[in-house]
Amino acid sequence: MTDVNGTDSIVVIKEGTEIQLFFAEHKAGSEEITLSGAMSRIDIHQPLYLLGTYSQVMMLSLLFCPSPKHVYMMGFGGGRTPMLFHHHFPELHIAGSELDQRVLALNEMLFGLSPSERISVVAQDGVSHLTQTSQHYDIILLDCFTGAGDHPEAITTPEFYDLCLSKIQPHGVTVQYLAGSDREADLKIIQFQDSFPYVYYFADENTHVLFGLKTPSPPLHALIETANKIAADHQFSFPFIEHAQQLTII
Repeated sequence: MTDVNGTDSIVVIKEGTEIQLFFAEHKAGSEEITLSGAMSRIDIHQPLYLLGTYSQVMMLSLLFCPSPKHVYMMGFGGGRTPMLFHHHFPELHIAGSELDQRVLALNEMLFGLSPSERISVVAQDGVSHLTQTSQHYDIILLDCFTGAGDHPEAITTPEFYDLCLSKIQPHGVTVQYLAGSDREADLKIIQFQDSFPYVYYFADENTHVLFGLKTPSPPLHALIETANKIAADHQFSFPFIEHAQQLTII
């Protein structure tokens, strides 16, 4: 399935029980097409299993805020991580932004997450939307990429990270995903550190995830204890505790 609009397309591929959504960027004056990595993935037989490691790691935000009431997702995509929050926290309100209206139109059809009293997502540039909102959030999740699989420059600047800091609760956390292939990851990490007083970091070969806080969090060994309790309470179908054990403080 392909949805074409101007210079880019949305490509949906079904393999077995798995559905994947990609962006395809068309270069002007050329037949060359650049396909992004999978922007959203779901196993329709296991809809609550997060297939992407980075999505699983973003759930570690619960270590810093175990009972969130308000979550914001910038780069909503297929809403896989919000779906898990929605399932496990019945009192939680989820807001978000997704620049591409086509993605939101496909969301309910392919990934099963519909707007409701608890879920509000707008088709708008995330920076401007977050700037305009008066709400403060327990967790802000940043997962924005262009059709070529790059970060928009506007969401990795010191000014943007300062905005996120101003929009989280005193106990809140901002979570930034950086692809392992990002050549500017080191610079982005430094910029993130410059804005957030306390930063935790997950890294493996393909995934970098930053957690920025306003106030000190317990030491790592205490976070592992929290991870064990959360895993016992929610019975996630992915290695939540093992991911937590890979966190470092930077």
